[in-house]
Amino acid sequence: ISSDSLVDARRSDVVQVMMNLLSNSLDAVAGMDEQWIRITSRWIGYPGSENGGIEVSVIDSGPGPREDIRHQLFDAEISTKDSDIGMGLGLAFCQKLVKRNLGVIGFDSLNKDTRFFFLLPASAAINVEQSDELGKAG
Repeated sequence: ISSDSLVDARRSDVVQVMMNLLSNSLDAVAGMDEQWIRITSRWIGYPGSENGGIEVSVIDSGPGPREDIRHQLFDAEISTKDSDIGMGLGLAFCQKLVKRNLGVIGFDSLNKDTRFFFLLPASAAINVEQSDELGKAG
C-alpha cells in the first residue's frame, strides 16, 4: 500500500466485496419494471480513526431482503435467493473481508431503496489538508 492511499485495504478484498454487492443487486433487479443500480462513495467521520474514512454504498431498485431475515443477512448460509442461484455465503464472506481491513459492512433498513454499504478507515498516512481536499471534492 502506497503512502498516498486513501484507505489501507487489500485491493483484492475491496474488489471482491464490490463484485458480490453488485452481483446481488443485479439479481435483485432482474425482471423488475424499474431496474437501476447506483454506487456512491463519500468521506465520513469514522469511529476510532482521527482521519475519518470512506463509505461505499451499492443502492438498487430491488425489493430488498425480507424483513424477517434482515437481522441475519451476514450469517453464513442465509440467502434471499433460490437455492439454485446461491448458497448464502456471499454477505458473510464480504463481512469477513471488510472486517479484515478494519471496516464494517451493513444494510440500511431506513433507506427507501435497497442500500448495502461498507466503511473503511482512512490511511494513517493521510494528513488533515488531504482529508479537507477530499471532503471538498465530493
